[in-house]
Amino acid sequence: MQPPQYTQLATWMNGADLGEAAIWTTLFVVVLSLFSIGAGFVQEALARNLDRVIFDLPVPKGQRQHEAIGTAMFLMVFIPCAVGTWWSLLTFTTGWKAEVVTFAVCLVEFQVFYYVMHRALHTKALYRFHKWHHRTHVMTPMAGLSMSPVEAMGWTVGILAPAVALSWAGMLGAWGYLAFLLIHFYVNITGHANADFAPKGPAKALNANSVTYHALHHARYTGHYGFISRYMDVIGGTQFPDWVQVRDRIMDGQPLTKMGERMPASDPSTDDIALRNATVGSSTASAERHATMRSGRTRTQPASPTSRRRIQSP
Repeated sequence: MQPPQYTQLATWMNGADLGEAAIWTTLFVVVLSLFSIGAGFVQEALARNLDRVIFDLPVPKGQRQHEAIGTAMFLMVFIPCAVGTWWSLLTFTTGWKAEVVTFAVCLVEFQVFYYVMHRALHTKALYRFHKWHHRTHVMTPMAGLSMSPVEAMGWTVGILAPAVALSWAGMLGAWGYLAFLLIHFYVNITGHANADFAPKGPAKALNANSVTYHALHHARYTGHYGFISRYMDVIGGTQFPDWVQVRDRIMDGQPLTKMGERMPASDPSTDDIALRNATVGSSTASAERHATMRSGRTRTQPASPTSRRRIQSP
């Protein structure tokens, strides 16, 4: 069993038997996960020396063991599903267009999929499947993949479904999909480290967020449901208004000392306002107009003197 050459990856993956698919998928996922966890702990060590710790709080006893079990549960769900999907459902093609399309579609699809799934998991009916992950308050790199089997199945669907769809469309690039998986696992795991090295300043980038952004979700529970990027939280109106101030405080070497700690908020960035107005502004304005019409008068029409006298009369 020889690893494929660079230009032969798609051909090799299409011709792999079940045993090869199982061995290489397990090696890829396990090694990538362990490497990312190690990188996350290196970030935490650097953060302690450079005053970039997010929460100056101890990790509760038993939390790391809990996270290790949750990570093992995720791997036991994801790896067999990935092996079966690769071997039975995926056909890879070649060409730079397929690689670019694959990477872009998978990355964007998971942002939308995860936001919707994550918000649903915070409802009363479904939170029991998500609470395993939220046993982590002070984040560690081992928390990234720590979840219940039900939630792990949701993640698995979000990761594998776009590959199946692209395969059916004849546009699944092997290198583009591997690049997506590399970024997905590495950013998710290191993004749960209790360390942040993001620069200070206005929140201009909608396609990325700092580690502090997700740390606040673990501390406050409701809000910041997005994965890697902020744009779904901006569209959904679930972004904490003080997160930039909290991040800048971390960058000043002043970690948070309480889970529910908040700071005075600033106005949203112009990018955030533009995105939200473009996606929900028109529908919101329409709803307000209909509500006003049903009330019997427009918002610009004051109550008549008669009605005011009637209200003021004993």
